[in-house]
Amino acid sequence: WDAKALADQVTNLGGSLTSWASRSMTGVGIDFPVEQLIDGLGFLEAALLQPRFELRDISQVRESILEEERLLPDSPERIAWRKLTATLLAPHPFSLPPQGDEQSLGRLDSSRLRRLHRSLMSPENLVVGVVGDVDPDRILERLVAMLEALKPGPSLLKKRRDVRWPKKDSQILLRAGREQAQVLVGWRGCRFLDEDYAAMNIAEELLAGQGGRLFMELREKHSLAYAVSADHIPGWDPGMFAVSVATEPARVEEAASRLRAEMAVLAQCAPDEGEIQRARLQVRGNRARGSQRASSRAYRLAFLERIGLPHQEAEATVMRQLEAVDADAVSAAVRRRLEEGSVEVRVVPE
Repeated sequence: WDAKALADQVTNLGGSLTSWASRSMTGVGIDFPVEQLIDGLGFLEAALLQPRFELRDISQVRESILEEERLLPDSPERIAWRKLTATLLAPHPFSLPPQGDEQSLGRLDSSRLRRLHRSLMSPENLVVGVVGDVDPDRILERLVAMLEALKPGPSLLKKRRDVRWPKKDSQILLRAGREQAQVLVGWRGCRFLDEDYAAMNIAEELLAGQGGRLFMELREKHSLAYAVSADHIPGWDPGMFAVSVATEPARVEEAASRLRAEMAVLAQCAPDEGEIQRARLQVRGNRARGSQRASSRAYRLAFLERIGLPHQEAEATVMRQLEAVDADAVSAAVRRRLEEGSVEVRVVPE
């Protein structure tokens, strides 16, 4: 198949074919009506096992990514995240932009992509997740026939270098954008289902959102913020926890100070049980909404299995951790981060 013919056939059957590359996983997925799923698996086979990597298609994708890169100077928030990730997670591969940069994209050609595909596409590096009202035996038979051509053996993934977590607080000042400033502070995160996983999920909810502490303190009380956020980003390997504020350039120092102050309050003073329960319900709701589509559940299943967490056991563990976490555990998890180093990125107009 060429790309257009494949897309047309998928559309004619009422389905979709997607691919993604994240920091922890790369993959291909299909979403089809149940009665068309066997035909859909043929399209998955073509995309997964028989990619053409034509130079024309590579050039189109490269130009699309580079166009986004050219818009980067106009986005203080994206600049701050790019710099924080590159600094806090170095020298681990998580510190690199998943979409690449101008230099790395310039080196890509058909032969390089084929070599990368061969290095990743092995039985030991592949998990297929299927969710839906399907005949498991029939699907398994088709998948076995589809995948039996794969050569046995491990993938040729390079050994990942460990993150060198900061031992003290540091600050980076960048100049970009035209009107507003961005402050972003990040700390060591955790792996999926680490001991602090549930606690940091609760901390994220306590700080984030329109009813969260950052919004109420920085925006409502002190009129400091255009926008605030708290982000718990776990990973296959440790991720990060970050808080941010978009503010007026003249108030960057005050905004940064109050951003850190709210983290300190959470670390030193345990939240009340009502606040914890509201955050717990929000985490549950987020997970439920994220699982409404079969494709989302299939992705989660495949991801958990690939990182060595049997999905049923992992989902049960998430719920147990979430129910067991209390206010003291949340404060302790945040306090451990504050006792370590952090990276603060400030982006102010030129």
